[in-house]
Amino acid sequence: MWYKNAIIYLLPDGWQLEAGFAEKLEQAAFTHCFGFCWFSDGFAPPTPFSSDFVFTAQNSNRVCLKHEEKVLPTSATHNPSTPQAV
Repeated sequence: MWYKNAIIYLLPDGWQLEAGFAEKLEQAAFTHCFGFCWFSDGFAPPTPFSSDFVFTAQNSNRVCLKHEEKVLPTSATHNPSTPQAV
């Protein structure tokens, strides 16, 4: 799978996750845009096969920040009072 916008941060040697880091990510879990919210941000599980918010593999810890925006169709933003050529 290719990502449109993947950002990878390299942390210094010896850096360790603090205790309770995954629980803090769960508290800021992603929810979809509802009602009058124009966008939504939150953390999601980084792998499809696990519900853990931190995935550890090959000396790396992976997390996933998810972002969703509402996009209006052009018909919703079209101004009917503008004259159009026939």
